[in-house]
Amino acid sequence: MTVKLRNCQESDLPFLVELFRRTVWTINAKDYTQEQLEIWAPDSIDPKSEWWLSLLRTTCFVAFINREIVGFANLTKVGLVDFFFVHHRHIGEGIGKMLYQALEKEARQMGMQKLTAEASLTALPFFEKQGFQKIKKQSKQKQHVVLTNFLMGKDL
Repeated sequence: MTVKLRNCQESDLPFLVELFRRTVWTINAKDYTQEQLEIWAPDSIDPKSEWWLSLLRTTCFVAFINREIVGFANLTKVGLVDFFFVHHRHIGEGIGKMLYQALEKEARQMGMQKLTAEASLTALPFFEKQGFQKIKKQSKQKQHVVLTNFLMGKDL
C-alpha cells in the first residue's frame, strides 16, 4: 500500500465532503452526541460552498492510495491547521502523520514560527503526538448546539 500526496483540486471537493462526513460520523461519534454530529456534519453539505472552496486558497494536501482519497489536511496563511481528516478505514496507518509532516514542512518553508489547530476531542491525542500543546478548551456554539474542542499550538 503506497500512500501519495498531492495538492487539493476543485474536483476533489465532493470526495472530501464525503470523507469528512463519514469520518465525523464513525470516528468522532465516540466523543460527540448525535445532535452535535448532525450540526457538525449534516446530511446535506454543498462542496461548492465558500467554506469548502476556501480549501483551494490554502495549502491543502490530499492523500490517496491508488485513486482513492484517504485523507486531507490544510494550512492557512496564518498557520492554522484547519481541516484534518483521515478516512475512517485508514485510521492508524500513518496517513495523518504523513499529512501533518507535509503541512509542517510547508509552514517552515513559508517562514512560519508557530502552528495552531482547533482539535476535536477525538483528534486531541493525535495533535499532542505531533508536539502541539493545549492552549485552551473551547466551547463553540453552532445554531443551538455547543461543540467542545481545544485550541492548540506548536512552536516551529
